[in-house]
Amino acid sequence: MTGARSSTVAALEAATPLERVERLISVTGDLTRIIEQESGYLKNRQPMRIQTLIEDKLRLSSDYALDIGLLNKSPHVLDQAPADAVSRLKANMSTLKDRLEDNERLLGTLKDASEDLVKAVATIAAQKRQPAAHYGKTGAMEKAGKNSSSALSLDQQI
Repeated sequence: MTGARSSTVAALEAATPLERVERLISVTGDLTRIIEQESGYLKNRQPMRIQTLIEDKLRLSSDYALDIGLLNKSPHVLDQAPADAVSRLKANMSTLKDRLEDNERLLGTLKDASEDLVKAVATIAAQKRQPAAHYGKTGAMEKAGKNSSSALSLDQQI
């Protein structure tokens, strides 16, 4: 464990149950906003803009994992926190789960569309490279056999 992480763990363990729950409420809220922003970029067909969110998303995901891990080690913290704070936390976690499911669907759609585009380009490239049909020994039109492979490269900015 790094020095900064171990000091964060020590500070969280020393915090009151309300402070720990409030921190997790804040982290889930911030993470939800990042996921919503990412989904917005996907819906607006601006996937390259997602790169601007990566650093914050990784930091918040790490904080979330740390807080959840500590809560799993000491679940009594939730019992000792005020009920309204725990209710807000549960609501935030439910919202985050919903936004993550929406985001997953959007990312899956983008992935499928990208794969379909690559397949279409590869098919067209293969057709262009294929030699023209010619007359065979019997006088019938024959397609030339496949005698070479085609290489395809893809610009990641699709």
